[in-house]
Amino acid sequence: MRSEADEALKSIVVPDLRARGFKGSFPNFFRDQEGHIDLLTFQFNKDGGSFVCEISFADPERSNVYIYKETEPKKLRPNQTTVRLRLGANPDSGDNDHWFNFEKKGLLSRNSPTKAAQDVLALIETQGELWWREHK
Repeated sequence: MRSEADEALKSIVVPDLRARGFKGSFPNFFRDQEGHIDLLTFQFNKDGGSFVCEISFADPERSNVYIYKETEPKKLRPNQTTVRLRLGANPDSGDNDHWFNFEKKGLLSRNSPTKAAQDVLALIETQGELWWREHK
């Protein structure tokens, strides 16, 4: 199932990220906008069946980067930053966590790698782009 999730993300989400100006390789991406770096990464559950899509940023002064501030943009990761967001979470209501499930459980399950990738794609547009703009 993990390989199917990788393939779905690579075929559905990555082309959209490229169109938005992101560079990098799966699972880590960055977009340099005049020194302000937008970050996005996928992290998979070690037990399988789900992943998170975490976003963050590095401002030109690197004040949001708490470790290895001198890291070049292509090697920066959200886990080096203090302010970050898991797509699908709702921090305003205290919900800072969100996992995308891609493992079908039962005949009526709506989970699938393709559905999870489509959900990420929608959230990049509706939540991610707004969040990055707000942190510039």
